[in-house]
Amino acid sequence: MIKIKRFDLVLFSIGFILFISMILPSLLQAQQSHTISGQVYNTGGIGIDGVTICFFDGISTDYETTSGGGYYSHTVYAGWTGTITPGDDCYSFIPASPPVGPVTEDTVQNFTGTLLTYTLSGFVSDGPPVFDGGGTLTNPVSGALITLSTGGTTISGPDGSYSLAVDCGWTGTVTPTMVGWEFSPSSRYYEWVDNDYTGNNFVGTASGVIYDIPTTTELGTILFLFLMGTVGVLYLINGQKRGGQGFHLE
Repeated sequence: MIKIKRFDLVLFSIGFILFISMILPSLLQAQQSHTISGQVYNTGGIGIDGVTICFFDGISTDYETTSGGGYYSHTVYAGWTGTITPGDDCYSFIPASPPVGPVTEDTVQNFTGTLLTYTLSGFVSDGPPVFDGGGTLTNPVSGALITLSTGGTTISGPDGSYSLAVDCGWTGTVTPTMVGWEFSPSSRYYEWVDNDYTGNNFVGTASGVIYDIPTTTELGTILFLFLMGTVGVLYLINGQKRGGQGFHLE
C-alpha cells in the first residue's frame, strides 16, 4: 500500500490548483468566443477590398484584411474589449478607431472610406522661370492648356500657375499645349500619386508666328467681296463679247 505524506499531498494540491487556474480561463474563452465582423465600403456603398483591420485589446494586436466586397471577420474571446482600426494609404475612414466591448455576443462594425485626393501643380513660364523677391513669377505664360492623360484639363492662370486634382493612386501624364509654343518637358509622368506634387514647372518657347483664325464675320466679308468680284469680272467679259458694251471709263 502506497502511503502519501501530508506534505506531498499539499504540494500536489497546490500544483493542481495552479494548473487549473492557468488552463481553465483559456478553455472557457475557447468555448465562449464571439465574432466581430462587418464591411468596409466607399461613399458610393461599394465594398473596398485590401483594407487592413487592426484589433488591439491593450496587450496584443491581431489583423484581418477585407475581401470579397470589403468584408472582414475576426474571432475574439468573450468579454474582449479594445479598438478596431481600418487602414489604407488611399482612404480616410469613419469611424476612425471605434472602441468595442466588452463583447458578449457576435458584433457588427462597419466602416465608410473616403478616397483621398491630391494636387499636381506648378508654373508655366516663358523661358526658364524667374521669380521676384516675393515669389511671383515674372515671366508667366497664361492660357496654356494643361491636360491629364486620363481626362481633365485646366488653363495656366495670369501668374502662370496651374493646379490639377487627382485621386490617390492615380497614374498618368500631364501635358501642356498652346498654339505657337513648345514646352519642356513635353509632359510629366506620375506613378501612383500618394501625396501633393508642387513645383512641377513647364518652360515654354515660342515656336513661330501665330496666325489668327478669321472670325465668322470676317469670313463672311471675304466671301462677299470674292463673289462680287467674280460677278464683276463675268459682266465685263460678257460685255466685251457683245461688242464692247460693258463698263467704259470716259
